Amino acid sequence: MASRIVHLAIANEINKLHPIPEPERFFLGSILPDACPDKQAHYNKLLANGAKKTNDLSGFRRKYGSRLQNDPLYLGYYLHLLQDILFRNEIYGVVGFDPRPAGNVAQLHLDYRLTNRSVIDKYGLTNQVRVPAGLEAEPLWQEWQFAPVPFLEELAQDFRDTPQGTPKYFTEAVADRLIHRSVELCLQELEALRTGAGFFDEDRFCWERRVL
Repeated sequence: MASRIVHLAIANEINKLHPIPEPERFFLGSILPDACPDKQAHYNKLLANGAKKTNDLSGFRRKYGSRLQNDPLYLGYYLHLLQDILFRNEIYGVVGFDPRPAGNVAQLHLDYRLTNRSVIDKYGLTNQVRVPAGLEAEPLWQEWQFAPVPFLEELAQDFRDTPQGTPKYFTEAVADRLIHRSVELCLQELEALRTGAGFFDEDRFCWERRVL
């Protein structure tokens, strides 16, 4: 899945082009799936007799469709799931990343840290994410027990972090390409959501089940 900073850059660009009411709520939603220890909070769906996987955007719409229309928290959450599908398509299908060799996953995580600063500077990001009062009463919270406080502490560290080195897989060019593509498709999805439907076909972008 994409880094917190990349998700925020995408949310920030969407908000510039399509202003979202209560943007702080939208920004929180855009990273909230990663604040849950349970990876099922990404609404995984198995395909091809369990050989492939994707994020269940259709299922999320069925469950929270009315909230997608009216609540930026749920909209940000939903678009995060879409962005993670695009990330996997980019990192596996375009970049050709293989998580199996020893050290590759650690290198990818280091790449996130190395590209974060350029993304923060290029897209003019500031840490606007806040935990709203009453989050525990949200149906999403009832479904998934999030841990937002330590997660937001890690986010604050992302903004302070200045690691040294050169990214190998998730480079600045890859980050830019992913951000631009995600913004374009998320805006198309926003237009489709006006009718309660979805534009993006998550099954078409499914991936082989493997650990990342």
